[in-house]
Amino acid sequence: MGDRIMVSNDSDAEPALAAIRQDFPHTMIGFVMPIHPPAPGTGSHRRARGSLTKLADWTLAHLTDKQLHAAQLPAKVPISKKSNLKPPHW
Repeated sequence: MGDRIMVSNDSDAEPALAAIRQDFPHTMIGFVMPIHPPAPGTGSHRRARGSLTKLADWTLAHLTDKQLHAAQLPAKVPISKKSNLKPPHW
């Protein structure tokens, strides 16, 4: 199963991550916080949920443009019957 990265701050994902951790203990799980505006009146961004980060091997507050670009699927994704093309607006 290779390395997996999740971009979320939703605790509903916790059971799925726990199952991956149990069934595939050697799979590295990374967690990237989605960007949220600062909480009203605080000037600070929301923090990552501890229930998610405790299941991850590493966490990042954000991805750089270079990292995001490197993570994109190719323009043409081959599948068994035909190739799917990435929409131009992606």
